[in-house]
Amino acid sequence: GTAVPGTVSDAGIPSYFSRNFLAAAGVPVSSGLLSDISGNSLPNSPETTIRLGVQYTWPIDGLNGELTMRWDYYWQDDSYGREFNTVGDEIDSWDQHNLSFIYQSNGGNWQARLWARNLQDDDNVTGHYLTSDTSGYFRNYFLTEPRIYGLSLKYRFGD
Repeated sequence: GTAVPGTVSDAGIPSYFSRNFLAAAGVPVSSGLLSDISGNSLPNSPETTIRLGVQYTWPIDGLNGELTMRWDYYWQDDSYGREFNTVGDEIDSWDQHNLSFIYQSNGGNWQARLWARNLQDDDNVTGHYLTSDTSGYFRNYFLTEPRIYGLSLKYRFGD
């Protein structure tokens, strides 16, 4: 039979040919379907994003240092995963809260940081894309990390 671009032959070999090659070989080709995307939003480009950070520092004389509490917030407006702006391309708005407590010694040699990211433990969709016909048109989704927390220690050697 005639090989169609993107299909697999009986021998299991994929058939990929450019339109120019096929046209030169006398195979009828199409210029594709035209889409008017004027006025559409750019992919993965929310109209509005907000980042806020608030911190407060207290002296801790008994520990010869200071303690800082820091809260960070991020919000992203609705956006689209592709330039076609269809319902299937929509990415809902989402937000995330992060929190940290930082102890810093007065000399600056020691630092301990207790931190947590994604306090709400939300699975926010941050992006997605539609694969091609050669892989079945499935969607890949990108999510925020689950809630994670940890302790980071730092010591500065030298001066």
